[in-house]
Amino acid sequence: MIALEIGVASGPEFSLKWNGVIYPIASWNRDQTMRSAFSDSVVWFYQEMASRIGPERMSDYVNRLDYGNGDVSGGITNFWLESHKCPVMA
Repeated sequence: MIALEIGVASGPEFSLKWNGVIYPIASWNRDQTMRSAFSDSVVWFYQEMASRIGPERMSDYVNRLDYGNGDVSGGITNFWLESHKCPVMA
């Protein structure tokens, strides 16, 4: 949603070329559109989108949208996979 909002992606058919890394999930090992990446939860696609959005804009949107625990300290390509700040403990 953020990528669409700020113009990093143009719509459901926006595509990225596969980076050639062999992933354990076969459906990840090909070019992806936003539609296919969403359908197959293609982490590398979302990591690239997050990199294009950048840490400052991502942090701003995560906070404005009250997304998850709001912690982007795990890094721009992994914060949703690795950040563990508990909002109750903050």
